[in-house]
Amino acid sequence: MENMNFERIIKAYEEKGVLKKRTIVDAFIETAHMHGNKIAIYDTEACITYADLEKRTAQFAEMLVKQKVNTGDRVLLHVANSIFYVVSLLGTMRAGAVPVLLLQEHHENEIVSIGNTTEAVVMVAGYSDYNEDWEGMIGRSLNCIPTLKTLITDVIFQADCRSDIRYITEKDLNDYCGDFGNFSISNIPAVFLLSGGTTGVPKIIPKLQEAYLYNIEKCMERCGYSEETVYLTPLSVSHDFALANPGLLGALLAGGTGVLLKTPFFDEAFELIEKYNVNTVTLVPALISAWLEGVDFCENDLSSWKVLITGAAKIDEKLGFAAMDKFGVKIINGYGLGEGISCFTSLDDEADVVFHSQGKPISEYDVMKIIDENSNELPQGEIGELAETGPYTFGGYYKNEALNREVFTTDGLFRTGDKAKIDDKGNLVILGRVREQINRAGENVIPSEIEEYLRKCPGVVDASVFGIPDSVLGEKTIAVIIGEKVIKRKEISDYMLEQGIAAYKIPDEVYLMDEFPYKNIGKVDKVRLREIVITGKE
Repeated sequence: MENMNFERIIKAYEEKGVLKKRTIVDAFIETAHMHGNKIAIYDTEACITYADLEKRTAQFAEMLVKQKVNTGDRVLLHVANSIFYVVSLLGTMRAGAVPVLLLQEHHENEIVSIGNTTEAVVMVAGYSDYNEDWEGMIGRSLNCIPTLKTLITDVIFQADCRSDIRYITEKDLNDYCGDFGNFSISNIPAVFLLSGGTTGVPKIIPKLQEAYLYNIEKCMERCGYSEETVYLTPLSVSHDFALANPGLLGALLAGGTGVLLKTPFFDEAFELIEKYNVNTVTLVPALISAWLEGVDFCENDLSSWKVLITGAAKIDEKLGFAAMDKFGVKIINGYGLGEGISCFTSLDDEADVVFHSQGKPISEYDVMKIIDENSNELPQGEIGELAETGPYTFGGYYKNEALNREVFTTDGLFRTGDKAKIDDKGNLVILGRVREQINRAGENVIPSEIEEYLRKCPGVVDASVFGIPDSVLGEKTIAVIIGEKVIKRKEISDYMLEQGIAAYKIPDEVYLMDEFPYKNIGKVDKVRLREIVITGKE
């Protein structure tokens, strides 16, 4: 999609009054002035009021401008969930620069590739004791990104690296007065998100300020955010889901409170839920399962917790009911893309809707179509690829025109790569990835469908299904099982046939594992699983 076309689309939404030429920082400053003495953020070490957070973001912005950071310059953000993260994020926006949201799991290869692609001029790096060579990793990364001129850290940095790098610590912010204005602009990116996937270096997603603000505010409406919201997440807030759907930024813009964990462990989370009366939590299904294992031994009072927002992977009905029962929560199930559309169920939806769909789009201006391989729209209820557009759908990946030509249809819809259908109530139902579909001897097998069958098989705790090449079948279906006991393929075959499931959907091979490898947002890493099956090496 050409930028000029995207600009026309944005202008049309502005003329309709959908997008209002406001920025996330505009909205945050307004909220901060209304809730000055209220705690905005708790992390595992400290807390900060709205008034102090607003001042710290102003100091951070002033510091960047005095380092000659200009409007639109990119700033790498490699910081764990913390107050320092929030100050850096909003302070960078306030200076008119663009935060590039790296994950803590990103190491030299990713940092250097993303830093050079974005021509970043500043890196903000929070110390991590999970990486024994943290200083060395950051130092080597600085050496390989020639555009970087400044490193900002929350510790004294001692690694050897380029002599022209200026070092600033978080404490140096006290040297700035904190009465800096707001240089953020509505028609430049608020952030550069990084899209996951299996193709190596992440794709870079620019999120326009006014469009991203609209996205956050509509997610807030759907999920019932208010100044009473006390939001906790163990997920990295560099992920769009935990940051803005409605996430941490939603809590801050509503005048609520954010509680940030650095780890996903339930013992720390349960303690903070009780301590700060947390009422809203974002978890992916893998973490829901892990937290359920700990809740029976929990001595903390979790009665304040009312809402669990989940997404990023399919939630099994059995797991969902267990979470509702043991956590005492209502569940909102969602689907969202850094590139575009956000969908959620509602708090008053029936369980059948929550566990068997991802709900409806958050905006009346969102457009969803299910298309075939030739981009023709399919009738409601049929399965195809989800394509979408709307006020907050992006205009294309940064510096990747070849890919942009592939992912947009001729009429401007973004092809998500997700296999889906729209049910008779207008809810979106995600069925897996288009490319994950297995072509087994001419029959199409959808992994998520088989996984759902397998999880209902006696003795099966969890299942992951994918295809691998086969000289006879073209592709054969592989199931990797976590079980309560040793489970043989014949048991699975007998069960599926008894349930009236087509024989071609029965996995050709079954492997047992104690646990799955996961990606950084809690999705099963099927690339790694496939490698383990093919090579026989873990």
